[in-house]
Amino acid sequence: YEMHTAAIIKKAPRILEKYRVGRLIGGKSQEDATAAPLEAEAFFPRGLYIWGGPGTGKTFCMDLFFKELPLEKKRRVHFHQFMIEVHQMQHRLKQQGHGSKVFLHIADEISKKCHVLCLDEFMVSDVADAMIVGEVFQALWKSGVVVVATSNREPAELYKNGIQRHLFLPFIGELERRCKPVRVRSERDYRMENMQRSLQQAREQAANSNGAAQPDLFFLVRPADLASAAPSPRAARLWDAYTANTHVAAHVCELGHKRRVMLESVCEELSTLRIDFDALCGEVEQPMGIADYLVLATLFDVIFVTNLPQLDLSDLDTVRRWISFVDVMYDEKIVLVIDSHKPIDELLFDHGLDDEELSRKLLGSKTDIMGDEYLAQTVHDLDQPGDVQYHTVADQQHVDEIFAFNRMRSRLHEMQGRAYLSSSDALNQDQLIE
Repeated sequence: YEMHTAAIIKKAPRILEKYRVGRLIGGKSQEDATAAPLEAEAFFPRGLYIWGGPGTGKTFCMDLFFKELPLEKKRRVHFHQFMIEVHQMQHRLKQQGHGSKVFLHIADEISKKCHVLCLDEFMVSDVADAMIVGEVFQALWKSGVVVVATSNREPAELYKNGIQRHLFLPFIGELERRCKPVRVRSERDYRMENMQRSLQQAREQAANSNGAAQPDLFFLVRPADLASAAPSPRAARLWDAYTANTHVAAHVCELGHKRRVMLESVCEELSTLRIDFDALCGEVEQPMGIADYLVLATLFDVIFVTNLPQLDLSDLDTVRRWISFVDVMYDEKIVLVIDSHKPIDELLFDHGLDDEELSRKLLGSKTDIMGDEYLAQTVHDLDQPGDVQYHTVADQQHVDEIFAFNRMRSRLHEMQGRAYLSSSDALNQDQLIE
């Protein structure tokens, strides 16, 4: 692993040269100065669209590229967070009277701060995103922004069978022209393999010390007969040990869209939150969404999630919220301590159906494939919500959540290790390991 990383770092300058990033860094060479003027598309390098299964190393490769890129004006951000920012800028600029040129102004604002934009987990499942993503990226490319993205899906599969997809199709062709699609061909989940190896070593050490193998560090599975909604005894003990000699109280926090929410158990001294799964991802009066999870990730370093049930794909909105929550926390290196009714690999109840049968079941029950809270949080930032057509998808045959859930499961495994813990800002880390 270390030899492989060193080899990639050694090759980084040649990779950068291949994709002509040097033009952005060093300006024109003498040869360039005497050449005929270049069109913007020829001057700026083509980006990359890296796609493949979960745990195959897509994000690792992009992060390595980002780290070694000798450029100050660069940014690495999760795709969900980027699109929320775009909607917020769109709303602000429309209020300022920019109207039809709003996306050019958005691209201008971004390009002044960022020449290379790295987007993790590029996946379009929100109709509000789908209707503007083409205009946003077209404006970015015209402004000279180079886009490098990772995704679980090849470009042609993006937003497949989504609402008004014919309006989205031109963007796919432009994406493939502006960003070279690169498939990471691997059937191995390296994240899972590394995590299993690390956990096995930890269990062997624990067994040698006290004669009993230990379960995952932070994913606490309840006994089958413990159905109470209250935190499990094991989760309660860990919370008490971690927050000992500190003040824990209810706290009103301002989350996404300036919405004020009461959080019942907050330890400000340790930047730690304990929250029930229903309040976090359930069908409450005002469900949380990505914008809220991003705020939580800025407020807290450790989050205890209690009473996580087995998730049912027929309740698609709840599944999506949980996937988005884990994605945001993983990206921000937040430590999750989860009190669950099922092990990680049994979290999803899929009714024993394959993908095609599952899709028919979802459609037969008229499940809204897009997720109400996703539309609500993005349309909230639009001037005229009625402009967005929003209906049940009648011909959906591929469910993005199957891919996203596998990624989430792989990430939850990785988040159990000491290596992930050491990468976080959590205080009193030793108290988190029973």
